[in-house]
Amino acid sequence: MKNKNEHIEKLANALVPEEYRDNKFFSVMFFEREGTDWICLGKRRFNDGMDALNFYSNIPCPASQLIDAKTIEELETKEEQMITNFANEEWLKECLYPFM
Repeated sequence: MKNKNEHIEKLANALVPEEYRDNKFFSVMFFEREGTDWICLGKRRFNDGMDALNFYSNIPCPASQLIDAKTIEELETKEEQMITNFANEEWLKECLYPFM
């Protein structure tokens, strides 16, 4: 079984860019439009990237965001930045609306 696990890890590393391989913290953030504003309805944190990706892929809202970080402090900073991004109409036009 060890060879199978090594093969899976090698394949996963080949698919994940180098700069993301050490990330250990993940957050799925839920956003919804209320009038003309976007609000964060909540977030769910993970310490396993596959669990986070699986959870994210099963959310029917295209505005939901998946964030990753190396430390919990960095994750918190990125979560705050994402909330700020959703208040920025230029960011929304470039990074959200084209995908909805």
